[in-house]
Amino acid sequence: MPPHTVLRQLLGMALTTVEELRVNGWGKQDDRGALEPEYLAGIGAFRRLRTLNLASNRLRHLPAEFYTLHELAMVNLRNNKLHQAVRGRITAAYPTAQIDFGS
Repeated sequence: MPPHTVLRQLLGMALTTVEELRVNGWGKQDDRGALEPEYLAGIGAFRRLRTLNLASNRLRHLPAEFYTLHELAMVNLRNNKLHQAVRGRITAAYPTAQIDFGS
């Protein structure tokens, strides 16, 4: 799997019409470590995003711009390390979205 810095390049692209994005498994137990929120910088530019998969990244937090994705209908956050307060903020930001926190 490529280094986390590759995500910065991807999320820096002008892909404003993307509706589905899968960034899952980038935080697996390997030498790269957990995926930190700063590697997701730029995700707020994906204004039409409806489906987002961030499963298995060992995330503890999400970048502030995550909360500006108003079209989100489905979010997979399984197998992360999101604290209850963060989960509550996500649920409040997207009350009609299907959010899978899993384990």
